[in-house]
Formats: sequence, C-alpha cells, structure tokens
Amino acid sequence: MLHYRHMAETFVCHSFLMRRSAALGLLVTGLWTCTNYADASAGGTSGGNVLNIGVGARAVAMGEAYTAMADDDSSLYWNPAGLGLTDQGQATFMYAQWLKDLTYQNIRAAQPTKWGGFGASLSYLSYGKIDGYDELNRPTSDVRAYSGVGTVGAAMLVSRFSAGVNLKMVQGALGDVKANAFASDLGVTYTHPDKVLGGTLRLAGTLRNLGTGLTYLNDTDPLPREWRAGAALVQLLNKRMNASLDFGKQRDASGVVYGGLEYWVHPMVALRAGYAGFRTEGNGLRAGIGLKLKNFSLDYAYGGYGELGPTHRYEISMRFGPRREKEAPVLHPLVEKKEPEVMADLASVHFELDQYNLSPAAEKILNANIKTLESHPDWNILIEGYCDERGSEEYNLELGKRRVAAVRDFYISRGLDRNRLDSLSHGKNEPSCVDHNDDCWSRNRRSFTRV
Repeated sequence: MLHYRHMAETFVCHSFLMRRSAALGLLVTGLWTCTNYADASAGGTSGGNVLNIGVGARAVAMGEAYTAMADDDSSLYWNPAGLGLTDQGQATFMYAQWLKDLTYQNIRAAQPTKWGGFGASLSYLSYGKIDGYDELNRPTSDVRAYSGVGTVGAAMLVSRFSAGVNLKMVQGALGDVKANAFASDLGVTYTHPDKVLGGTLRLAGTLRNLGTGLTYLNDTDPLPREWRAGAALVQLLNKRMNASLDFGKQRDASGVVYGGLEYWVHPMVALRAGYAGFRTEGNGLRAGIGLKLKNFSLDYAYGGYGELGPTHRYEISMRFGPRREKEAPVLHPLVEKKEPEVMADLASVHFELDQYNLSPAAEKILNANIKTLESHPDWNILIEGYCDERGSEEYNLELGKRRVAAVRDFYISRGLDRNRLDSLSHGKNEPSCVDHNDDCWSRNRRSFTRV
C-alpha cells in the first residue's frame, strides 16, 4: 500500500480507537500501529516514524534532498558526516505545525573542531488532545501522547572526506505506557577537488535508523531503516545557486528520488524549491524562503500532503564563535578556503567598504612583510587584490586594482625594487569566505602578497 493512503488511514484509525477501545492496552497498540505517518516515503509496517519527520527548514524546502548538501547542524538528521563540514558554531530552534492537530519541535546545536565537528539534537512530537476511556468505555481524563528523539553525533574530516556517526534514543508514550529504542546513523561525504559546471561537487551516502524496534506491550515494530545516496553541486552561477539530488530506500518501501534547488536572489534572501518522492503518491512539492542578517537566519518550509493538508516549518538559527579554516572547498553556507600557500609568512591586509587606503594597522603588517622580502632579494612578488561580492564585476575589478596599487606603492616607498612587483586584481572572484554577511564580506576585502 502506498504510504499516502496509509497516512490517511492513520487518522481514521486514530479517531476510531479514541472512542471505541475497551482497554488501555488495545489503545496503546492500536494508536502506535496506526500513527505510521512520515515526512518522506516510508514503509507501512515500521515503528518510530517520528524519525521520518525531516529536521531543518532549508533541507525540507529543497525537496529533502540533503544527503550531500548537509554542512550545518541539521546534519544531525540528514547525514552525520556534514558535522565535519561546519566551520562555525550554530544553534537552531524549529517549530512545525504538523498534520491535523500534531505539532513538532526541534532544538539542536553543532560546533566545529580542528578534527571535524560534533553536535546534539532533541525532537518532540505532540499528538494533541486525546480523549481517555476506561475498560467500560466510559470517558476519563485526557491522555498524554508524544514521541521524542535525542541525538548526539560527531564527524571527522580527513582531506576531502568527512565521516560521521549519530547515536539516538527514541521514546514513545501514551499515558503511563512507554516504549524506548536505540538507533544509530552512519554517513560519509566526499568533496571533489576540481570545478564541475562552475561549482563544487559533493558525493555522499548514509545509513539511518539502524537499531532496535519499539515495543508496546507485546508488539514490537522495527525502526524505519533507510539508506540514501546523494550528489550536490554548490556555488553555481557565481556562487548563488545550489542544486541537490538524492535517491533513498526505506525498509518496506520502494526507492524514492528527491531533488531541490536554492537560489540567493540577494545576499540576505534565498528562495528554495524541490520535490520529495518522485513516482511516490502522497509526497510532492516542497518550497521555502531563507533570510539572513549577520549571524542570524530565519527559514520557512512548506510541504503538501494532499487531503491531509499542508505542513509548515518555522526556524530561527544563530551562528557564533570563531570560524574554522578548512582545507577542502566545502561550500555554502558555511564554507571557506585557505589562502594560497607561500614561501614565507606574509600576512594579508584588509580594507573598509569601497575603500583602498591603507590603515595604520595595514601599514604595520606591510612593514613586517617588507623585512621578510628584503631578506630574500631573489623572490619575485605578486600582489593580489580582492573585494566582497557586492557591486558589479567591473566596479570590483577596478577597486581591486586600486587596492593592489596602494600596497605596491607602499612597498616601493619603503625601498623594494619595483621590477620585482607584479599585480593582479580578482575583483569579487575567488572569495576567502562565501557567507552572505558583514563578517564574511570584511574578510574578503583584502590584498594578499604572494611570492
């Protein structure tokens, strides 16, 4: 039976049991068997399908195709290897108005380290008001029912590979009856070193929900085990578009294709759309929007479920702490690349917005560079200029030239031979940081001395 039909039967069965059960034991068994709905295509005989409710408004809006895109704290749901690709601390709260009267909440955080990253997540699904009945079918007090998931995860980044693992505890409760299960996720992500169609290619795979089943009274349902493989092209179209594609298969279900796109129409505004579950009835359109302001972001995602109605996810996220430099070009929204390697410890200088004059701090840095360069008169020197992403290509190329000229003139005024000095303006190309905020832009407004 297709999962969409099973979801519809969930609520028919739920309503019937709330009014007709003769015993709490039957109510528990029936309710949990019936509530096998999911956010993606799932098998009708698995338990603990709270594990199928996608975490992260950005990921869901991109059609839930996030296995290779994962590089933020939502990696705790989609692919634990993504924790190794984060470059700054992040904390997020998500609220979802789920099907019928159900509500879903998630809070999570992730922190990068020198070797990779780690994080933790808590999810809570409330089934709303449930009428209680005794053995004689007489009304009693309301019954509380919920499902919860606690997750801890970590990943290690080695060259262009990131590998991660999640450990999860799942709990379901109806009244005084509870069921617990333990599960794990495994994931790996590879970042291709060369440009592909002008962007960066990531390939990834994950195994999710490996573990014990949920047991209510004498009935045990296995968890919705799933494997996925994904590919993503990030930073296309001058680093404004991301595209992703997943293929996944759960136990008791056919394979499903997921796809999504994200486009930054403005440095602070992203539009997202996708389709979750090609060839699978009951899954479909996903869409959303993201807003960024400095270290804060607001995200929204829409998901449609036919006759059961839409779902809405609302999310707020904050980034904090210093950024970690990375070796591999793991891109948007947390990505940075290292400056080119040089034969000496030569520091970059930075500029204010739309400026090319050297500050006293910049002059102090250049004086230190001069001491190194004077001790190696055989070195040829290339001075490079960079700008942030705002403004036209022509404007930033010219501004980069002026910044290069300011550094070159300073070197010459301090006695360096002008014949040793070459210059190159990159404009807003080849940024050191690709986030769309003031901190990132300030680091991209720089001049680098290469030897």
